[in-house]
Amino acid sequence: MRTLLVFFGYLLSCPQFAYSQATLINADGIIMLNPNQNPADNRKSLKRGSYDETSHLLGDSIRYKLNEFEKTYVYFEFGNGAYPVEQRFVIKPELYKKIKLVDKGLVKLVRENKLSINEAQTKLSSILSLSLKLVNYDTRQVEKDIKRLTKPEDVINYLLKIRLYEAR
Repeated sequence: MRTLLVFFGYLLSCPQFAYSQATLINADGIIMLNPNQNPADNRKSLKRGSYDETSHLLGDSIRYKLNEFEKTYVYFEFGNGAYPVEQRFVIKPELYKKIKLVDKGLVKLVRENKLSINEAQTKLSSILSLSLKLVNYDTRQVEKDIKRLTKPEDVINYLLKIRLYEAR
């Protein structure tokens, strides 16, 4: 089996990557991700995170999605010993950090009147919906790529190019 990779306009034939996690399929840089074979289910018994803010500038629908995002990506585990302390664990930490960066960046643009609330809602809603699905996918390459991005606009553009394979 051979896999064809198109990376920034260069076509590569890579037999050793036949089962690679992410494949760039066209010159636009669309990224196809495969689902995890065995999603971790040992987190079900742990306490989950939550979005603590009572309101969000972009509305209640965004606040609801941010709460779901926190519940999905943040878990707490009780420590051992005489003074047990909860330890906070973040699943896919690079992805988590960058999505939080996008949230703050879009809110900042709205406050500076550089972006309308509707546009910001649409972008953040699509990013949060994608992030809720990405937790069940193998995103090692995405996390490596996204780690280099520093601007919220770059993160948004990168994440919106991701397409997910659905299990059949």
